[in-house]
Amino acid sequence: MPLPSRYKKGFEIRVGDDVAGGIVKKSDVKHVVLEEYREYEYPTSVIVDTPRGTTKSSLRRKAKKQLEHKKKVIYTRYGNPYECDFGKVSVSMTEEGDFKVSATGRCRRSFDLPKRG
Repeated sequence: MPLPSRYKKGFEIRVGDDVAGGIVKKSDVKHVVLEEYREYEYPTSVIVDTPRGTTKSSLRRKAKKQLEHKKKVIYTRYGNPYECDFGKVSVSMTEEGDFKVSATGRCRRSFDLPKRG
């Protein structure tokens, strides 16, 4: 399974990355085993510090364009390829006034792609 840190790197949602025109302040990714060595879910929340005047609707539009159902191949530390989909994006406002981008991604082991390393 791709570790949550590789998932963050693959989808560019690490602290300091640009998401929907804002900078990632916090990124939390969990993993849930659906079928060991085959399929996993990644409940994800990303806190984005956005420029003043950014509206929820404009951030939602940009986040959906950048991330929603985005597909990536992410390799495990052992070189096994997983085809990943970021999932459906939702956007909410935090109490601090930042935006929270949430999704549940999914990764499936690919036996059609070559193993690395």
